[in-house]
Amino acid sequence: MDYPAEAGSTLTASTPGLTVDGERPARPPHRPAPLVGPRPHLLRFLVQKTHLLAAAVVVAYFGQLVIVALYYLLLETNPTVTHGWHALAPSAGLRHDIRNNVEGLLGGLFAQAAVWNAFRRRRPINALDRAERHVAIPNLKTGRPRAVQIAATVPLVIAYAVPGYLLARAGTDLLQAHAVDYFAQLRSSSRITHLTPLRDRLIDTAAGDWDQKLRGYAAAFLFGRRPAKATIDAVQRRLAERHLRRNRTLRWWHPPTFAARVTTLRNHVAPQPHPLVETLLIGLTSVALIGLAITGLWVLLFHATAG
Repeated sequence: MDYPAEAGSTLTASTPGLTVDGERPARPPHRPAPLVGPRPHLLRFLVQKTHLLAAAVVVAYFGQLVIVALYYLLLETNPTVTHGWHALAPSAGLRHDIRNNVEGLLGGLFAQAAVWNAFRRRRPINALDRAERHVAIPNLKTGRPRAVQIAATVPLVIAYAVPGYLLARAGTDLLQAHAVDYFAQLRSSSRITHLTPLRDRLIDTAAGDWDQKLRGYAAAFLFGRRPAKATIDAVQRRLAERHLRRNRTLRWWHPPTFAARVTTLRNHVAPQPHPLVETLLIGLTSVALIGLAITGLWVLLFHATAG
């Protein structure tokens, strides 16, 4: 299924505001197809927003499962490592708090990557942007990140996420008491009694410890995503170019923002061949993430313990 082109959305290399590679306008005169605005395409606009929201929710949960699997495989399968981890964090509650907050943080980043819009208008470079460029912190406004900057994204995100986490913690503490009552009612509302244990586990995996995961989400959206934006943008472009080189058709499950990236690249930038190592890395990473998500779901449903 091909996405329909939006009338008047064609961009050219001479269009004011385009970057050097002709791909990303700072103030696009028209949204690249299939993106539309609320006027005069309100229905299509709402459908696209719903699509993006659904993609963000699904991919955020996917990111949570990846963290669950990594936590289990790295810290709970080797007795020596497990003993050291439990000695470092003696409280089971503390260990789970750490895992849940990281689940929310990574889930938030995954959600933003899934719906990343490379065509949003950007603000002018400010003092913080210049400072980050001076110390080689990846920044969306100062060029594509190098390999070493991409590798440093995760620790930088954790450092940047601290202020957002502290703000979110204050907010979630106020909501926690009401949410406990809601989830208790949710568990008791089902009429399917023979699936109650599995149903309760599914509810817990999606909404359990919601306050801690929400803190991680908020930290990702408030400030933690800043050093990740350049990496997300670069990865999306690589995936779009790979999509073009393989001459694949855009399907309904592709988010509209990714479809717009593919469409713009197809119209204005000839896809460049990428090194074989990069192609293999993308493939292996995809397989690894899917495997980790499946493992994480298995851990939560059938192997979760109080430890």
